[in-house]
Amino acid sequence: MGWVTEGMLAANRAVPEGPYLAVAKKQADYMLEWQKPEGDWAFIANGSVKETGISEKGTALWSYLLFELYKATHEAKYLAAAEKALAWCVRNQYVGPDPEAFGGLVGVTPHSAVGYRQFFPVECADTSGFFGLAVMEELDIQNRAHSR
Repeated sequence: MGWVTEGMLAANRAVPEGPYLAVAKKQADYMLEWQKPEGDWAFIANGSVKETGISEKGTALWSYLLFELYKATHEAKYLAAAEKALAWCVRNQYVGPDPEAFGGLVGVTPHSAVGYRQFFPVECADTSGFFGLAVMEELDIQNRAHSR
């Protein structure tokens, strides 16, 4: 649902009078129901972390999307969920000796490495990209608050 929500938010920026923001909100509201107390999501959003693993990429993506949704709606629930997901990402950054993974979110799920190396720990460039975008959104919100 993240990719669809990203599309709905982009369509809303292009055509604000369209139905796109309502669709994005509906999708995000489903995701908020499934956000774990720590801020992450399971790989299968409505499943359990124990059964499917954590979705590091999904958590970073939804953090970014929820920041974008907050900017479009100014609804506090989206900001709170975005910050909770971002805090999970920050707490779970890899800080071990592997320089190719340092600062990233290393994941291990049944679908690691696109299924060809199940349960093999990987750090995905998409995950790092969404993590970085979420950080930029949080910093933008903080800067705007301090400018007032």
